[in-house]
Amino acid sequence: MVTEQSPSFSVAISDDGEFVTIRASGEIDVATAPELEEQIVGHIERGAAVVLDLGGVTFIDSSGLRTLVNGRQRAEDNSTRFTLAGRSAAVDRLLHVTGLDTVFSAG
Repeated sequence: MVTEQSPSFSVAISDDGEFVTIRASGEIDVATAPELEEQIVGHIERGAAVVLDLGGVTFIDSSGLRTLVNGRQRAEDNSTRFTLAGRSAAVDRLLHVTGLDTVFSAG
């Protein structure tokens, strides 16, 4: 498992051979979204199915939302899967407000 951290954000990555699971914790904002997007896109570009666990996310802004949408689009373009799992209340609230809760199903 690989872990990257900043003061208010961390990412842990595990690969079980079928899925790469990326666990994000803390705040996803303009400062941390690029780090998360790099991980998501990197694994998708290598053909991995990605599960993004957002259960530990305490805050997410429009930069984080863009990261989720870009991840979904990259997965579609690469004919692989991108699934959200363990969505926190902060994530669910943002997806609901933006209408993207119908696009992203909880895994």
